[in-house]
Amino acid sequence: MAKLDNTAGITQYVARIGGTGAESGNGIAVDASGDAYVGGETFSTDFPTTLSPIQGANAGTEDGFVAKLNPFGTTLLFSTYLGGSSDDLVTGIALDGVSNAYVTGLTLSANFPTTPGAFQTSQAGQVGAEDGFVTAIKADGSAKIYSTYLGGSLTDEGVGIAVDSAGEAYVTGNTQSSDFPTLNAAQASLKGATDVFITKLKADGSGLLFSTYYGGTLDDSGTGIALDAFNDPYVTGRTLSGDFPVSGSPFQSTLSGTSDAFVTELSNTGFVEYSSYLGGLGNENGLPGFSPPPPIGAVAVDATSNAYLAGDTTSTTGFPVSSSPLQSAYGGGLADAFVAKVGSAPADFSVAISPTSISTTSGQTTAAIAVTVSSVNAAFGKPVTLSCSGKPSQAACNFTQISVTPGSTAGTSSLTISTNGSAGNGMLTPPVTRRRTVFYALLLPLLLPLAGLTLRDSGHKKRRVVGFLLIGLIMAALFLLPACGGGSSSGGRGCSALPSAPTGLAASSTTSTGTTLNWSAASAPSGCSVTSYTVYKNGTSIGTATNTNFAVTGLSPSTTYSFTVAASDSAGISPQSSAVSVTTGASGGGNTPPGTYTITVSGTAGGVTHSAQLTLKVN
Repeated sequence: MAKLDNTAGITQYVARIGGTGAESGNGIAVDASGDAYVGGETFSTDFPTTLSPIQGANAGTEDGFVAKLNPFGTTLLFSTYLGGSSDDLVTGIALDGVSNAYVTGLTLSANFPTTPGAFQTSQAGQVGAEDGFVTAIKADGSAKIYSTYLGGSLTDEGVGIAVDSAGEAYVTGNTQSSDFPTLNAAQASLKGATDVFITKLKADGSGLLFSTYYGGTLDDSGTGIALDAFNDPYVTGRTLSGDFPVSGSPFQSTLSGTSDAFVTELSNTGFVEYSSYLGGLGNENGLPGFSPPPPIGAVAVDATSNAYLAGDTTSTTGFPVSSSPLQSAYGGGLADAFVAKVGSAPADFSVAISPTSISTTSGQTTAAIAVTVSSVNAAFGKPVTLSCSGKPSQAACNFTQISVTPGSTAGTSSLTISTNGSAGNGMLTPPVTRRRTVFYALLLPLLLPLAGLTLRDSGHKKRRVVGFLLIGLIMAALFLLPACGGGSSSGGRGCSALPSAPTGLAASSTTSTGTTLNWSAASAPSGCSVTSYTVYKNGTSIGTATNTNFAVTGLSPSTTYSFTVAASDSAGISPQSSAVSVTTGASGGGNTPPGTYTITVSGTAGGVTHSAQLTLKVN
């Protein structure tokens, strides 16, 4: 490996890592300190490892390796083998925000080192068929964070990997398996002999966030993946398919040669934003000199979602070049390299839900489901209206916010699903703030003239003294009101401020005559403590609680109510919480029948709709 100066391209160091066998470095990443992380493969039994490596010996004929070098290339900060008793190699490496290293590759080993609780802990492929893998390693190389196979019953190869700031890994490669694991898939089944796969893993490696095939009826391979500022993945590779799926407004909508490069952008929830061919009349992204040529190609993305592609071409004609290019014509030889910049797509949005499956008892209401609406490509900045479809009979969706606006950060809403025949469409309302300062402000103009009258009566010293005392009391009240958060009906001795309004008010287990309210505890100022909570129905107090739940009874069937809650300490009572709207079920039953249902949660803006699917199990 080599490090070059970033201005003149002067070599700053060249370092060699290896043993007495053959080695290949296949991927590199660099952290903010200039430490370099390298992944590849080794046949050596004496490959240099550091003290207490994760794996200190070559477990098979060929193992992967992961190594970290200091910024000067003079010291191995950590180095480890990675593999089982058969052939294994690391093909790609990426870093998260704290410099943990994530590697992908392929393995033939039935005993590749996985971790407990990982998504796929055993080899799924048949004997002689490769599986992909993803392994996350701590920044100091001391341990694996997780390690998992990734594949189906035939050949699967992990080739490229990227990681977002939350530690969620995005992987691409190729698969021949008709049972490759999918979730929330843009393409749910294998279409050709070999298809691209694009997979997003949970931060702890325990499961998928989305996973999809992508390809046409011939061979397609993903070779590179990168993320933009919104964590939307951009994938490149090679396709031989004349029906490779293009989307959006592709700059090249048809296959031009025997094989073309491609670029595909997905949202961070897995729907396709755009997809296009890139190529001339020859072949693109096939390594020359081999038969058949293995696929190649790389991609990077800048801060404004422009994609930069690199690969090779044998096209002497037809390859798209821009005006005044660095090289306008094919230069000869087996192949020429190419570099292309693809402009960003228009701002869009995506919809994600968590969890993606939930269960409840018939007649009850589910726990809260987080609905996240994120910008894609650029800040969307427009209201997105939420809805759900595919609900079973007697079920209803209740969003805390029916409209959210994603910008530079995501917009969120909370969804519950009732199964008791209620009308749904429950929404939270803004907090209700009751200020005693209004009362005192109205009272002060009445008191000030009274004080003035006592002062003007110069013949009565006692009245003048009373006047001065009265003004003093008024001024003290003015001074103390802000500190008391708007006043209090009690002195509070050491507690002069009100608690915060409770948050997270939600309803569950709603029936035709009752519901259960739950909320997050309010916080009290220093020297104070919350003593109780008051529950309001349609603005009227209906009871108190000393904990954070309250069972409401005596409601009427098929009726909508608004509930709030306020906290009390010795200084007084807090503003009321945001309200939760609850619609009771119909009289005499009418609950959702038991079963498993698929509900589509959608967001719509400007005629564009994006969706996510939820599995609801009713017991």
